[in-house]
Amino acid sequence: MVTTSTPRLRSMVSGVFGNLLEWYDFTVYGFFAVEIGRALLGSGQDGGTLEALTIFAIGFLARPFGGALLGSIADRFGRRKALILSVLGIIIPTFLLAILPTYDQIGILSGILLLVFRLVQGIAIGGEFTGSLVFLSELANRGHRGFATGCSVATAMAGILLGSLVYTLLSSIMDPEMLGVWGWRIGFAFGAMLGLVSWFLLRTSEDSQEFVDEAANETPIRECIRGHGRTILRSILFLALPAAWCYSVTVFIVVLLHHRLGADAVFAGTMGSIAAAIPILVTPVVGAISDRVGRRPVMYAGSIAGLVLGIPILALVDNAATGIVVGAVIVGGLVLALMQGGTAVALVEQFPERVRATGTGISYNVTYAIAGGTQPLLALWLVDVTGSDLAPGGVLVLLAIASLVGVRLCRETAFEDQS
Repeated sequence: MVTTSTPRLRSMVSGVFGNLLEWYDFTVYGFFAVEIGRALLGSGQDGGTLEALTIFAIGFLARPFGGALLGSIADRFGRRKALILSVLGIIIPTFLLAILPTYDQIGILSGILLLVFRLVQGIAIGGEFTGSLVFLSELANRGHRGFATGCSVATAMAGILLGSLVYTLLSSIMDPEMLGVWGWRIGFAFGAMLGLVSWFLLRTSEDSQEFVDEAANETPIRECIRGHGRTILRSILFLALPAAWCYSVTVFIVVLLHHRLGADAVFAGTMGSIAAAIPILVTPVVGAISDRVGRRPVMYAGSIAGLVLGIPILALVDNAATGIVVGAVIVGGLVLALMQGGTAVALVEQFPERVRATGTGISYNVTYAIAGGTQPLLALWLVDVTGSDLAPGGVLVLLAIASLVGVRLCRETAFEDQS
């Protein structure tokens, strides 16, 4: 079973709790993209969504640097120290975003500061999620790492869900004008306050003995790129589809329903909440299944599901019938859980302990910078250019093919002795 001694249990709780809060702080921005664009980018009441989503994507472009930098710190000095740094890198800019003056108050400086704060957040979360995956996998016993990393993914999705719920709640109790003035600020302030809890928990946690025994001696970034470059490329291939799928069903669908199809904000936010809630329950189960049957069979199943359902799910969301939209979102959430349950643990296990945090951080964050954070922007652009709400589904199909190639090239790690 997963290690349950009191110090390690406390460490695991701190890891998953920090994951939840940091993902809330990072992704709540996407749900309030319309309001942020109007308030901070000088777009008034008639625009700003595309510009706000551009800054959302730019935040992801900073994540590979964070993954490499904080991953290197984690491999040299400890997983816990790197996680504490990443938490502070999220809390501080999130609080500053909550009090940032508007474009009407300070002009273009509001947009510049928004960009700077998102870059800092991107660097911080670039080391947080993969650091959490490595942290939890090393604290878990052999044969249960799929379940442990599944829990890490589940808590990240819980952070996205929390952001969606906060957006939906504030949308339901505020009129659009108040939501644009105060709603998004409340969302950020709430995340900053909860982030302090994560910081206090991490201060009392401990590193795994596995890290203590195998801490890197030379620069982990150099060793990782020089000795594991092909592993990084294979990992990017099989991670591309889950990255794009995640933000398709949790963020882009909300923007599509509200901004493009005219659904009210509460309904759109609820759909995002449903899509994020399903992986919270299902991903640990899928991870546990991968402990029994292997990583690759589960990853193949997720890639094939994405290949078959990428376009049909968007077609169903485009349907005006509420029941059909709900059904499509539920299926999208289930497919996301299937994809994440196998890929998260497989990614961690592709790299040896000495460069595990660095290799995982680089692979994951490069992929999410290219295929994840840019997805809502790319999808909305494709819809505007082609006039078809189904155009982003073609991208998902192409990424599913790339994912199948990546799964074929990666090694099966479920049954290796990694105790």
